[in-house]
Amino acid sequence: MSASGPQISVIVPAYNAQQWLPACLDSVMAQTFSDFEVIIVDDGSTDATAAIAAGYAARDGRFRPVSRSNGGLSAARNTGIDAACAPWLFFLDADDLLYRSALARLIETARETFAPIVVGRLMRSSDPSVVDSDPDEAVSPVFFTPDEALQSILYQEELSGSACGVLFSAELFRTERFREGCYYEDQDISCRLYPLVEQLALTGAFAARIACVPAPVYFYRDNPHSFIHTFSARRLDVLDVTDRILESVRADHPKAESAAISRRFSAYCNIFLLLLMHPLQGRRIAPGAFSRCIRGMRQMRKAILSDKRVRRKNRLAARLLFFLR
Repeated sequence: MSASGPQISVIVPAYNAQQWLPACLDSVMAQTFSDFEVIIVDDGSTDATAAIAAGYAARDGRFRPVSRSNGGLSAARNTGIDAACAPWLFFLDADDLLYRSALARLIETARETFAPIVVGRLMRSSDPSVVDSDPDEAVSPVFFTPDEALQSILYQEELSGSACGVLFSAELFRTERFREGCYYEDQDISCRLYPLVEQLALTGAFAARIACVPAPVYFYRDNPHSFIHTFSARRLDVLDVTDRILESVRADHPKAESAAISRRFSAYCNIFLLLLMHPLQGRRIAPGAFSRCIRGMRQMRKAILSDKRVRRKNRLAARLLFFLR
């Protein structure tokens, strides 16, 4: 750690993560870039998570455990943001891993391009050994304007909108935080953060662009028991999130309105299919959701069919709606 303090704050929210946390933290210790701090936010765990975090802190002063009562992923990340000291923030979930050159690639790109957001490639797998084959060759970044980045996220193209695998300037979080109590928090905050890049560029410290590094930096563990692979009432949050995104985009970023409609249509289709797969559970925990999805999809179908950038499966779903009574 430099005399001026760490350059990157790695924020690791952890709730009952004893099974995965050691491997996660080991992957940070193995980074080729070493000027970082790791803020491990124990979100009210009832297992050995706090003890594991304390053990790493005792071994390495760059690791700093923080404890809070259970409040969920967004609340834990916000606690980490409040505790962070570095000018750059990086979010790492406790069951995931980093490729050895992850932080080095991202910070070097940020320094060379002056981009306040640098996105790395996220690799999904159930085999963590893939991080051992970390390619170290140099790659050239791809650039997006804030409007292009917002549309790429909403059209679900090259940029996913995940908060993980991304290096953010801490300046972006002066006014923004993750929405607590809300799932699909990454989509929610990404659509608020990326447009701020243009405002941040007015300070002269950053360029008005987002850099994307086409190299793997982040290993996302494909866990069949994770939130995205199960059905619960919390999954319906995506409907409210995409409703808010469309409303905000219409007001402040009208060029991305078609992209926001596309993302909202995807969300409504996804929940509609989940409700079809779990009809009894759906009626019990989400009465009215089925009708809401049908109404919403019908409302959007003409816009979906007229937008050539929309994914093929969404256009197919929009056509099928004409046969749905």
